[in-house]
Amino acid sequence: MANQFFNLPAPTPLGNGQGAAVDFSTFGNLKSIVVSGDATANISIEMNNDPAQAGSWQSIYSAQNTGGTTVLVACRWLRMNVSGYNYTFGGTPVVNIGGTDDGTQFVALPVPADNSAGAPVSTAALGLFKSIQVANAFRGTVVVEFSEDGTSDWAPAASFGNPGTQSNTYAADFMRARRTGVPGINPGTPICNVGATSGGSGGGGSGPTGPTGPQGVTGPTGPAGVTGPSGGPTGPAGPTGPGGASGGPTGPTGPTGTAGTNGTNGTNGATGPTGAAGGAGGTGSTGPAGPTGPTGASGGGGATGPTGPGGPVVTPFNYTVLGTEGDLANLVIPLPGAQPNTGYYVVPWQAANTNFLLMAIPDSGKTTTQFVLALSSNSTAGDVFNFIVMHP
Repeated sequence: MANQFFNLPAPTPLGNGQGAAVDFSTFGNLKSIVVSGDATANISIEMNNDPAQAGSWQSIYSAQNTGGTTVLVACRWLRMNVSGYNYTFGGTPVVNIGGTDDGTQFVALPVPADNSAGAPVSTAALGLFKSIQVANAFRGTVVVEFSEDGTSDWAPAASFGNPGTQSNTYAADFMRARRTGVPGINPGTPICNVGATSGGSGGGGSGPTGPTGPQGVTGPTGPAGVTGPSGGPTGPAGPTGPGGASGGPTGPTGPTGTAGTNGTNGTNGATGPTGAAGGAGGTGSTGPAGPTGPTGASGGGGATGPTGPGGPVVTPFNYTVLGTEGDLANLVIPLPGAQPNTGYYVVPWQAANTNFLLMAIPDSGKTTTQFVLALSSNSTAGDVFNFIVMHP
């Protein structure tokens, strides 16, 4: 991927009007725009994706006299449109645009004349970043839809109530244009063109987290708990039964009567009740957890892209040819300040010269403190070159 720089011609003659259109189909979606010059006017940069420049044009950036910005748009044509030009002061507006050479592809979507859907167009080979342009006056609504089967499953990608351009990042196997709310009188004849590129910034964010994997296998049952103690102790022996009655009465006085026999022993007391059962033994420890199930598949890519990059840091400076340089066709230009890396852009133009020279800035000649300005022929002493260095 290399940088490239194009200049948009001013209107001829100088004043209000449009300059000639320039083909930007070799660019990716990133475009760094610098508006300069000495004209007092409103300068608008307009785009068109129709191969024949048919239909209306849409503005992607406007500046009063001078300005600069970076935009993300996949477009075929760009032109300068000047309004409010001060003819008293005169001057020439200058527009230079830098970007990468990722290239852009285009398809046209058929737009029906009534409330229906146009024929689907295969867009599987297009890049993910897409800029949809609907041009010409119309009434009702134009809805651009995309599908992955091209038959029944369609979802809206962009909706237009007026001519305009919308950009987003998504993968689409097929796209089509549908019209709704079309009146019977003066419905209009809108046209729809789509530009797409794989290069540059603005891709969609990460997809959602995949579903949780299945639960792991249950671990084995832990060992049985220790058996609790036996029931309570044996109850105490019952009380001894009462003794037998004494022998018969004492005989008459005379010889002593024989002693009565001893009474029989009382029976043993009944066995005491069984003690309460001992408590249950404690539950054995839980077996180890089974292995974790596999992680579910990640979700598909998210549809919405991230916010585009902020504006570049712009630094203007100039260089006057001394005539003593070692190579007058490949000038080594010192930067006004050291750059953090070689990812900066440099926009050149010739302020004073003896002959018009074509200019290029090869990436191989860049360092953090200088770069090489490659010319179509030798420069001469006194030639002045203006530069604007931009760092994203």
